[in-house]
Amino acid sequence: MWIRPTNEATLNEVVKQITDLQDMGDLGGDALDFAEGKGYGPFSIDCNGWTLLHHAAVQSQHGRGMLEVVSGLLEAMPVEVVDQRTGGGTPAGWSALSLVCNARDPHNERTDIAQLLVAKRADLEVRNVHGVRPQIIACAVGFSSVVRVLLDAG
Repeated sequence: MWIRPTNEATLNEVVKQITDLQDMGDLGGDALDFAEGKGYGPFSIDCNGWTLLHHAAVQSQHGRGMLEVVSGLLEAMPVEVVDQRTGGGTPAGWSALSLVCNARDPHNERTDIAQLLVAKRADLEVRNVHGVRPQIIACAVGFSSVVRVLLDAG
């Protein structure tokens, strides 16, 4: 992304945005490595409206190691960021909890990730752009262990 400031005020805004993107907060370990690999901090949103938590939730379907990443991200993030919905890309309008519920767990981490999100007080009633809640998403893909986590949480 190229940014062309048009005046001093805009230049100051750009510098602040870059500083915000580089701020890694209290991240450490695997979460810090993940953030540095993505190139932005735990409070930043990428060009598709995705947070690091969204990326980690999706990546947990494809590989091991995201449990530690999500745990570290959640330690640094307020609940408002946890419940942030994707602003674009595919899928758009989904929370991290909805993304975790959207596929089975070949690496046996996503149930634990769902438990971490619930413990951080992620919104269990959040609806995606189609009006579907995480519990229904988990039911639709046959992810019974996450359905149980959500039912137990209320």
